[in-house]
Amino acid sequence: MPKTSAVRKPRVYADDEWMSVRQAALALGIAPQTVYSRAVSGELEFTRLAGYTFISRASVEQALSAK
Repeated sequence: MPKTSAVRKPRVYADDEWMSVRQAALALGIAPQTVYSRAVSGELEFTRLAGYTFISRASVEQALSAK
């Protein structure tokens, strides 16, 4: 029987306050690398946990409303 590897999402991800970089990119209609760039520049709030980067849902919604 092959081993299956389940990736557990960090606790912060379970909350509706955070989204993955991929989800943020899809919501904003931009590339994931652009999400990283905007996060580093301070345009999007982000956190890192267990090797993952998460983007604040509120900052994504704010960026969407500014369009």
